[in-house]
Amino acid sequence: MTLNTQISGIAELYATMNYDQTRDVFPFAKKWLSGRDPIKCFYNGKLELISKSSTTCKTQAVYDLSNDDYLFSFIAPSLDDFNNVVQSVLLGQRTWSNLDQHSRGKFISRLAKKLDEQKDAFAEVEALVSEAALSEAKKEVSRAAKYFNYYATWAHAFTKKIEDPEDGPLVVVFLKPAPALALAAAVAPALAAGRTVILNPVPEASLASILFAELCSDVGLPPGVVNVIPGPLEGAGELIEKHVGKIALWGSKNKTEKVANFVSEISCSTIPFYYGKCISIIFDSSDQSSAIEILLKNMSFSYQQMPWCVRTILVEESAFPTFATMLKNKLNSQKVGSCRDQGIDISLPKRCDPNTSSFLKEAIHLFSQRGIEVFQLPVADTLFFPPTLIIGTDAEMNSIVKDYEVLPFVAVMPFRNSKEALEFANKSHFGVAASVWTSCVSLAMYMASNLEVGTVWINDHGILDPSVSFSCRKQGFGCIGSLRGLQQFLPLEEKHSYSQDLGTDKITVKSQVLKQYFAHYGGAVKQTTGDAQFTVLSSSGNNFLVHECDQNDVKKAVDTARVAQQKWWKLGSNTRADILLNAADKFQETSKDFLKFFKKSTSEGEKELEHCVKYFYYWASRCNNMMSIKNENPMTNYVVQNLREPMGVIGVVDEDFSELEAFVLAVLSATSFGNSVVIILNCRNPVLAIEFCAFLSSMKVPPGLVNVLPGSKCALYPELIFHKDVQTLWYSGNSKDSLGNLHKMANKATKCLWKLPNSSAWDATDFEYAASFTKAVWLPSENASC
Repeated sequence: MTLNTQISGIAELYATMNYDQTRDVFPFAKKWLSGRDPIKCFYNGKLELISKSSTTCKTQAVYDLSNDDYLFSFIAPSLDDFNNVVQSVLLGQRTWSNLDQHSRGKFISRLAKKLDEQKDAFAEVEALVSEAALSEAKKEVSRAAKYFNYYATWAHAFTKKIEDPEDGPLVVVFLKPAPALALAAAVAPALAAGRTVILNPVPEASLASILFAELCSDVGLPPGVVNVIPGPLEGAGELIEKHVGKIALWGSKNKTEKVANFVSEISCSTIPFYYGKCISIIFDSSDQSSAIEILLKNMSFSYQQMPWCVRTILVEESAFPTFATMLKNKLNSQKVGSCRDQGIDISLPKRCDPNTSSFLKEAIHLFSQRGIEVFQLPVADTLFFPPTLIIGTDAEMNSIVKDYEVLPFVAVMPFRNSKEALEFANKSHFGVAASVWTSCVSLAMYMASNLEVGTVWINDHGILDPSVSFSCRKQGFGCIGSLRGLQQFLPLEEKHSYSQDLGTDKITVKSQVLKQYFAHYGGAVKQTTGDAQFTVLSSSGNNFLVHECDQNDVKKAVDTARVAQQKWWKLGSNTRADILLNAADKFQETSKDFLKFFKKSTSEGEKELEHCVKYFYYWASRCNNMMSIKNENPMTNYVVQNLREPMGVIGVVDEDFSELEAFVLAVLSATSFGNSVVIILNCRNPVLAIEFCAFLSSMKVPPGLVNVLPGSKCALYPELIFHKDVQTLWYSGNSKDSLGNLHKMANKATKCLWKLPNSSAWDATDFEYAASFTKAVWLPSENASC
């Protein structure tokens, strides 16, 4: 045998050899699970154990996705189980909320330390059911521990207390196997805010939640603070509505919407966290090899997909052929296999839902029929589905695969210029995150400012830190990390007590009507098409006839508000501040003209007008400095620039703007952040609001910035809440029934509902949270210094 033949044989051997599977990859997980099968509920600080031989319980077996081996059985919870868990969480709420903030902070710090100590064991349990690679699961657990440490510091500084135990409990619904980071992002800020928690994972992913609850008991958390009940919640709607303060939903949009329909029948607030798709934009000036290296680690090939997974890659036309070839070559060099295999780059399970498998194959067939290039890695037939690139198009992909489907497809498509790239990127219904790859800092910041997403990475992807917010810009308003992540778990306080004695609903009119009032939107008075009307009697004896609006008026008002908001925001903070300051001066001069519209005494009206003048100057002066946020350095090699942006069109649902002060506070706080407002007045004296709207329109604000619609809540509220261009909702009123009904509609529309604070006791940070959105832009330190 010649030397060349020997070398050739050795080379062939190395090219074809594979790593052997490890016989026992998860020793701790298997040992821990052996004493806890079957799985049921965790409450009162302990796991409810049931004998395997019990015949009274209906069980469901869960199998290993890698080799179909039996793992454990899950027992579907009964109504009694739900009741036991609810009683446990209410008992825990009383204990947890009575602790001072420093004691809660110490408990959360201990939990962070315990989680970091047990990261290997926790990662084993998580990887066992999620099919994530063990190394990646360990990274996620370490990252989760950092989130607990971060919110422990906030717990020490947080002095507010949840007074009502039934407003405290939080239900966290995991609609798919969720990473440890998802658990930490929901539980850590909730505990810091003084809430107790019920974790509701899908049955096959309940092991990590059970282990986490046991770790909470190990560090001494009071019984009932963290509870687990796997399985569907449909049988416990009445209990949840009566005893739960908030519900957090984690999962892809299609699965979350199914639960949202159930939640929409419950009158408590919902915080949805959607697993959407992220976009990466590659310019020809970028380092393409580095981009490919990082993006491959974040592509949506893995079964356990994260919210920041890349689904679409946009490449500048001049660099597209080279980039596509480099990406295919790099992907071809990746080793694909089960997480049990050693030395793999991409982890895939060995089986999946037959419906999902057939859908994936049908989609690939349709792509091929339309002449679209489909690149797939050759993998064993036993694996879930091969990593797939759809090259050259995305429009056809959207007609085959819905925008919210989280599947192992990555589309690679060209764009001609930055404007076209923004148009493609902003088509997504989610706006979760995006990465921009270029060596030109000015181009990177232009793209970051105009991308409709919550997070932008420059020349990187998937970097997270607990001090920096990570949230969705369009649908799903849940936030991971930062102070905003804590604020969303605060109770919806019943502290707006501004009301006046308005007398009876029907007022007998003895004198002649002095003036008629119609809707005011689009910068002008609009005559309504409806016939309904009512009369308002002021303290001076004047009678005003108010005509109610209909649903068409709401649609027109929102359309004009959307256009006005874009113009208002483009003016810039300096111009907006100048306009509001000029309006403040003018209002101070003419404020006494409003006295004749009040339903209170002259002295009381004058005092209220003084408060309105102060609001004008306050929000005008803050219009500039509120929009700038200090840069953060969460890591030594990154700088995060936080860009504060307006929500957009804010829908205000009013049942309490009986006089002017509360109305002015809501309007000025919203517009100072760059928003426009559409206000439905269901109160019995909308005259002051309409007059103020007319005054503001006479200044140099865009027509339609402030829109006032008097009318019936039954007819107008749904039209406003479900309008696609209304980004968030504010509520002013004291009726619990109305608030409950609004919660149901807001949950169904997937929109945040915020209750306006008392006009005599408010904090600017409350309005900052409700009226603005923080976009985090991550810059490598060398770029940030340019």
